[in-house]
Amino acid sequence: MQRSRLGGEQNPQVKSVSTTGYQRKKILQQSLNLNTIDSAALEGLPRIGPNIAGRICRFREALGGFHDVGQLGEVWGMHPEQLEGIKPWFHIGSGVFRFLCLNHATWRELQTHPYVRYDGANSISAFRKEHAFDRVEDLRGAIPVTDSLFRRWSPYLRVCKFNENAIESTSAE
Repeated sequence: MQRSRLGGEQNPQVKSVSTTGYQRKKILQQSLNLNTIDSAALEGLPRIGPNIAGRICRFREALGGFHDVGQLGEVWGMHPEQLEGIKPWFHIGSGVFRFLCLNHATWRELQTHPYVRYDGANSISAFRKEHAFDRVEDLRGAIPVTDSLFRRWSPYLRVCKFNENAIESTSAE
């Protein structure tokens, strides 16, 4: 593994190539997992500075994982041209890594999700006082939610049923 001029190890997925006295970074011919790459590795990529790298990681953590590379466009400060340049470098791996259980997530857990927020948490909580969700699709008829909002929320929602031996969850797929 190469060492950077600061003495630390470089990301093995990024290769430095010297041209006319400058160090230019070139992405290897492999896709990088957007849900596991750390901010230091992101910062080492062209077109991504320390601020954007940190914002990508914070947004990913708040979401519970990216389900589509295009969600990078929602990172504050990401310019459309920048997004189009970096999208081909990434894949999402296994995708979302943290889900919200519709029947059991606290109001605070729902409210702090970047997509559900305050109004969504209130609507879901109010419906749950009288009913239980059997499927994620039940959300469509339970609260006033548009199709586009449902598509945005659904990768992060599960119906979890707890019993003594296991937790069973079902998704919208």
